[in-house]
Amino acid sequence: MLPGSEISEKERKRFYQLRSALTHGGRLMIQDEAAWGFTPKRQSEWYDAARMRLIVQIVLHNWLAQA
Repeated sequence: MLPGSEISEKERKRFYQLRSALTHGGRLMIQDEAAWGFTPKRQSEWYDAARMRLIVQIVLHNWLAQA
């Protein structure tokens, strides 16, 4: 559902690992645990969350367009 994507295989694997850790209770994101602030790790997680939201939007759009 994500043809011709600019998402690299490395990024896909990283997102899958993050999704698995969150889904199975292995970890929380910094934003779930700590107060607001700017740190490199928080910035990285913010970027990852934004990219994953975009991926979900594209996949859902493509899925609905096929129906």
